[in-house]
Amino acid sequence: MLGGAWERYLELCQDQEKIIGPLSETVRRLKELGFRHIVVFGPGPLWTTSLPVYLFRSMVRTRSNEIPERLGTVSDAIWNLDAAMAAQAAAENVQYVSVLKLFLRQNRLSGRRR
Repeated sequence: MLGGAWERYLELCQDQEKIIGPLSETVRRLKELGFRHIVVFGPGPLWTTSLPVYLFRSMVRTRSNEIPERLGTVSDAIWNLDAAMAAQAAAENVQYVSVLKLFLRQNRLSGRRR
């Protein structure tokens, strides 16, 4: 299993190729070492603060006593990285898990893009 805070690299102004290139090299090396089942986890939601603080602020702002069902947005850059990583994983014949889509299915994150 390979995972990382891929979306944080985007914050550091690294482009997709600089993220996917080393990941691809790692997958290739794992295959050379005999690993047959490799799973790559894509980028996840990105909050500017911790999730508990974000939830609290959201509840105060909306004057709600309930945890919101949906929360936040996902930038186009992160969606594009997710798609590029999925395509690369398919090309390398490894399993890909889109964490963003998993969160969307569980209604924990808004699908709106910034």
